[in-house]
Amino acid sequence: MSMEYQLPLHLEEHRGSLRALLDDILTPERVARFSTVLNGRSRCVVPVFQDTHHCHNISAVLRTADALGFQDALFVYQEEYRKARVHDTVERGSSRWLSLRRASTVRQCAERLKADGYAVALVSLPSFFDSAAHYQHQLPMFSNMELSGEPFAEFLGGRRLAVVFGNESEGISPDWTPFADLYCYVTMTGFVESLNLSVCAGILLARLREIIDSGGLPCVQTSLVPNERELLLDHWCVQSFPNAGQLVNIKYSILQEYFEFVSKGMYFRPF
Repeated sequence: MSMEYQLPLHLEEHRGSLRALLDDILTPERVARFSTVLNGRSRCVVPVFQDTHHCHNISAVLRTADALGFQDALFVYQEEYRKARVHDTVERGSSRWLSLRRASTVRQCAERLKADGYAVALVSLPSFFDSAAHYQHQLPMFSNMELSGEPFAEFLGGRRLAVVFGNESEGISPDWTPFADLYCYVTMTGFVESLNLSVCAGILLARLREIIDSGGLPCVQTSLVPNERELLLDHWCVQSFPNAGQLVNIKYSILQEYFEFVSKGMYFRPF
């Protein structure tokens, strides 16, 4: 599977059909809102969360990713009992607008990212000793303040960026060693030596968003391409109309397979 949004050939003719089907049901204001958000969406940065299990942290980072316009988020859970849980009052429905997927191993996730041209950045403390000391002196390192500089843009070399955040208590797994390209950290000048996961993610993602908006990542495809926009717009329209499935089943049965594919976000199945 690929990180790219994919649609089976026999469903291509229906691309964009759900948006047209629901045009008389959704308000013009709602459709205009979708268009505005799509204009700001980007897939050039994807946050990856390994074994993250605190629901408040997960909820906060998803809400932040949505607010900053990053469309995708990946979760790696190497133990079956762990899974992403959200807290409704924190997340505020953000996950329904994002493309989320789970991988069962670091290797599975990392190989997919590398095959699709992502640079893999590991996030930790400035010293990096607490979570993965064996990376020290082997990888380039950039602070949040250095991400806007030419050295970072040149190092990235037009690649998209996967930013990997480790478990709240254990940090990043050594399993990332063969796949990591760099590591980054948030500069801290106080007495504390670490940040809450959601705060750290928020700082780095906000910094990357500023750089994207200023054109500081040359050669990177920062905005959505037309086929991504069409699939997301169909998906969001369905998300906004709970009875869309019944409408399709009763009046437009020819769209049933496409509806199931898009409503479940199956166009994005990297794992």
